[in-house]
Amino acid sequence: MPSYFFHPRSVAVRRQNNAVAMSYYGCASLALLPVLFVPVWGLMQLAALDWWLNEMLDVRGDFGQVVAGAGAVALLAWWVTVVRLARRIMPQLKHRAVALAVSLPLLWIGLGFALLVLLPLAVLYVLIVVASLGR
Repeated sequence: MPSYFFHPRSVAVRRQNNAVAMSYYGCASLALLPVLFVPVWGLMQLAALDWWLNEMLDVRGDFGQVVAGAGAVALLAWWVTVVRLARRIMPQLKHRAVALAVSLPLLWIGLGFALLVLLPLAVLYVLIVVASLGR
């Protein structure tokens, strides 16, 4: 999503291409987030099986909060990095960095809403239509 903000028409095409490439590199750190959550998911599954590990880790308590906090810190660091990239790559267009800083979280919220609410509702609608055709 941030790459859309890195190619304004008022900048030369070569500089736009460099800016888009830098925005992609800025997003590369997000690829490591699943690496954080896979071991955590494994520990939570083990904790569900063994009561002593569940008591030791307290999955629903401190451990889950630490994992959520680490994910939030990683997303915040990514956001700050992308905004700083926008400011440094295109210093003549400061309003672009501000627009990116404001709209990027809104775009992510919209994407989350589409994936977590609209997509399940669309699947439910299709299932209802299919079920009604079978009668």
